[in-house]
Amino acid sequence: MHKLLNRKGGIPSVTFRVTAGVINMSETAIITLGHGSRVNAANHEVEELVEKWKQQKQNKEKLSFYTAFLQFGSPSLEETIRKAAQEGFQEIIIAPLFLTSGAHINKDIPEIVSHMKKQYPLIRFTQCLHLGCDERLLEILWDRVKEHLPSEI
Repeated sequence: MHKLLNRKGGIPSVTFRVTAGVINMSETAIITLGHGSRVNAANHEVEELVEKWKQQKQNKEKLSFYTAFLQFGSPSLEETIRKAAQEGFQEIIIAPLFLTSGAHINKDIPEIVSHMKKQYPLIRFTQCLHLGCDERLLEILWDRVKEHLPSEI
């Protein structure tokens, strides 16, 4: 199912992973996980954010970026993990786009990941921390507030 190929030419050799006819030069898939909404425009905002992140990082790193949703949106986390596994990734990093550490972060996501680890035991799975009380968020919040403050403040 998986073969590693070395292609040599006038440049140093590069290892490619081939799975079901797909050549995959990156080994790490990053899945940005949004909560999901019944409002398609809300899900589109998550997709747009991931696309911007992908444009910033993909050329600098050997990473592939995906978007998934826990509820109400598509694709689901399980579907996205299956897709990344079929594409031959050795590592999947799940980056939850969640502000607080509620039941989804502490229970639901780890349960899904645990289940998927059983299906794909050769893949390394990592769940990043939620956004939480990161002070970098305060600058964005302040920018939003300033839009509504009188200019003299």
